[in-house]
Amino acid sequence: MLNFTSRLFLLLLISINLSANTMYFMPDDGNIALKDITASISKAKNNINIAIYSFTNKKIAKALKKAAKKNININIIFDSGALKSKSKLKYLAKYKNINIYTLRGKKKKTKKARKWYGKMHSKYIIIDNKKLFFGSANYSYSAFNASYETLYVNEDKKLIKQFNNDFQKMLKVAKKY
Repeated sequence: MLNFTSRLFLLLLISINLSANTMYFMPDDGNIALKDITASISKAKNNINIAIYSFTNKKIAKALKKAAKKNININIIFDSGALKSKSKLKYLAKYKNINIYTLRGKKKKTKKARKWYGKMHSKYIIIDNKKLFFGSANYSYSAFNASYETLYVNEDKKLIKQFNNDFQKMLKVAKKY
């Protein structure tokens, strides 16, 4: 049987773990979700890894630019097909400490022997290997303000490690932008 102090400590640990997980539903939670991402980027100490399909959000781009100026190492992988969009990645590519890579999905054949490529459709950000944001939202104005999207925030080390492993696998086959 646990004594009072042990039970209190256990309860504290459980509550800390629960508070580290947040779910945002856009567009209703869009402003607070965007503030959480940009505030977390601004608090980064070492590195930020991002896998994103489409990136047109000016506020997130500005937060990354500021982080890069503080010598935070930033790696961004995005789908090569998104190059045609009004991406902020072209803007970010010129800054020291920001490394941008492109990736497209695996080549497949249809029954009619036509070849096509899948997409790099992941949407996540890992900050200092301590905080993870992932969900359906691209980093665009409409994702946070108009579309029905989800964004989950998690600080579970095991889950972050899985996402980091995925990021490293993609980075090995991605091309420098």
